Amino acid sequence: MPNKQDFLLSSEIALFGISPQRKTFASGVKKSLEKATFKVYPVNPSANGCYSNLEEIPVKVEAVYVAVNRANALSISENIIKYGIKKVWLQYGSYNEQIINKLKDAGIEVYTGCLTMFIPGVGFIHRFHRVIHDFFERKK
Repeated sequence: MPNKQDFLLSSEIALFGISPQRKTFASGVKKSLEKATFKVYPVNPSANGCYSNLEEIPVKVEAVYVAVNRANALSISENIIKYGIKKVWLQYGSYNEQIINKLKDAGIEVYTGCLTMFIPGVGFIHRFHRVIHDFFERKK
């Protein structure tokens, strides 16, 4: 698995998981990324203020964050592969081995877990979460 911090080398990130009906985990990630000066392009075909698909985004993004259920993530992976994305971060609950293997087989770097703890400038709880994560990663 690639170094998780490498995902954030992309300054422009497409984001799947924003919902017009409720606050989602993706909404918090979007806010944290924007606060850290990343350019975020929300993608949701049924939400106002979002792009319908990756092709509608006015720039060529190289990274995508996905925080949707597995069934939707499988169909989103087709759009990701077709578009030529280089890096994909799959939030917990958004993936299974089939989705990961499909993306990797297409030559995409796949990251999993909680992105928030790697975003520069996040709050204490996320930084603490990262310390714990890094400690156990070194133990492997």
